[in-house]
Amino acid sequence: MPSSPFTLPGDPLLQRDALEVPVADILSHEIQSIIDQMLIVASGERDHSFQKRVMVGLAAPQIGIQKRIILVDVGVDSNRNELGSLEAYINPEIIWYSDEIVEGREGCYSVDSRVMGIVPRSKSITMCAFDRNGLPVTAELSDFTARIFQHEVDHLNGIRFPDRVGPQGCLHWVESDAYELYKKNPLLWNQKCPWELWKAMKQGESYSSFIQDVKRMLYTIEERGERYFIGLELRTNNQECSATMPAHKERFFQENILEKIPHKVGSDLLALYTDYEGDYTQAYSWILGAEVSSLDEVPEGLVGKVIPASQYAVFPTQGAFPEGLIAAWQEVWKSDLSRLYSSDFELYPDHFDPQVNPEVKVYIAIEQKS
Repeated sequence: MPSSPFTLPGDPLLQRDALEVPVADILSHEIQSIIDQMLIVASGERDHSFQKRVMVGLAAPQIGIQKRIILVDVGVDSNRNELGSLEAYINPEIIWYSDEIVEGREGCYSVDSRVMGIVPRSKSITMCAFDRNGLPVTAELSDFTARIFQHEVDHLNGIRFPDRVGPQGCLHWVESDAYELYKKNPLLWNQKCPWELWKAMKQGESYSSFIQDVKRMLYTIEERGERYFIGLELRTNNQECSATMPAHKERFFQENILEKIPHKVGSDLLALYTDYEGDYTQAYSWILGAEVSSLDEVPEGLVGKVIPASQYAVFPTQGAFPEGLIAAWQEVWKSDLSRLYSSDFELYPDHFDPQVNPEVKVYIAIEQKS
């Protein structure tokens, strides 16, 4: 038996129009068995206890059956926390689309699970179909249920959600361990999925080289010259930092340290990691402060540091703060970068806002690359 009931993303069946079911055949053993099979497959993908993705709809072509039959959860809430019942629709059609278009997060069992996207769809639709008893059904659907219905009808017409996103839209690459973070604010996600990767996947071609490109897109390489820095120092390590850093940060802001730093260059805040005893598992200094033009005047209680010229791997954070910052550091720690452990830093731009503009850049000093 195959390990998965789902048609592979490159199967040509997924790009074809599905065949209409004669109304007289709806009550036949063949069609009723197909619906039962689809319900069995879907039920195995709806357990919140161990699934990161929860199935809220299914089209027959997704399990290799070229029939115009879909399942739609008609009672699920938009957060997918409360599931409703899956209803079968045969020969579904959308006979009216609202002019109002809304964007929403989508994934698909007929696409690599790491590909997600922001898909524009009509907020409301009117649909007609037959139920599994052969009776005609007409209904107006709105919001998330309308989105599911549109997604599944697309499958019957050989269309998948990346096709709706398009090459200029928000098609994202999301590793499984980052999925929960992605769900919190997908609009802020900046790890894009290359359109060429989707085209290769869709055609059943290898896309492993594009995955390597995606992983390289986690960071950029930047050259920075020697800089001067003044700030408030804390000696800590990764075992103690969650307990020691909050109080240090509170002191920094309560005492208005940033305003006491002379000769500032710009208005960005830096969190400098330096004076490492070894690698990231050992002690280091964490210093909150700012870049300055000179170290001739260092206020009492603060420290001045020279940030040496270096090549840096720059990791932009993704999603909400501080979860996105934590995720960025986890990517740093599991990367194969040749780190110098000289001076690394987080750069908080002057427009940083944890709610509105949560992006931070993490600069990691690395050995020179040509």
